[in-house]
Amino acid sequence: MAMVMADSGGRSLSAVSCASQSPEAERKSMTEKAKVLIVLTTCPSKEVGVQISEALVREHLAACVNRVPAVSSTYIWKGAVQTDEEVMLVIKTTEARFEAVKSRLTDLHPYELPELIAIPVCAGAENYLEWVRDNVKSS
Repeated sequence: MAMVMADSGGRSLSAVSCASQSPEAERKSMTEKAKVLIVLTTCPSKEVGVQISEALVREHLAACVNRVPAVSSTYIWKGAVQTDEEVMLVIKTTEARFEAVKSRLTDLHPYELPELIAIPVCAGAENYLEWVRDNVKSS
């Protein structure tokens, strides 16, 4: 799947594709380097966001967690439309650590059903991606 960015005139600026490699090259790349993921979740407060962020980083499940305050979320919960102010966490981890992140997030999170969405990183500054890999260690 390619993502194409365009300027205001509709002209293509660049394209990034997660599927730009052949399946064989992608398998080889996956075995050589851990795939970096961005994991998103929301929290009911700054305090909960700090608690979860610090635990994930301290336990080497995430290299970095950004806390984005004042996210307005509208969703359906138990048949009713709800709107709440939340804190979004942007968690940098690896595919190899995703199950551990999911488990720990579920343990720490006060929501009955916490948001948990993982997005593969298709491209980035290789030195940054390597830093993420180096700081997220499998146990």
